[in-house]
Amino acid sequence: MSKGATLRDGAGGATTPPVATRRWALLAMSVGVFCIQLDSFGLNLALPQIGRDLHASGDGLQWVISAYLLSTGTLMLGAGRLGDLFGRRRLLVAGVAGFGGGREGVSRAPPHPPGGCKL
Repeated sequence: MSKGATLRDGAGGATTPPVATRRWALLAMSVGVFCIQLDSFGLNLALPQIGRDLHASGDGLQWVISAYLLSTGTLMLGAGRLGDLFGRRRLLVAGVAGFGGGREGVSRAPPHPPGGCKL
């Protein structure tokens, strides 16, 4: 190590953020991953009904999951750019609030009629 360098110095002399900041970042990331996992859990619960409604076999249902994961991953790229433009914290709070509001609306929706939806 050079004279005056510490273990906290990174490349170019940058220091690592304090522990409290790293904990908040970990919490924010954990909330986002939890929302995605909760969505995936709901999709897996709905797969049998999706299969009946779309007359899809096991292979077709795998495509449903793949399409969901692909669209989620693609939208994350755009969300990252929006976070750069408008602020990561503001976008995270808006996203979590929108997710919670959407989940609340879905939970209050009336049930489908016994015969399913007629298209």
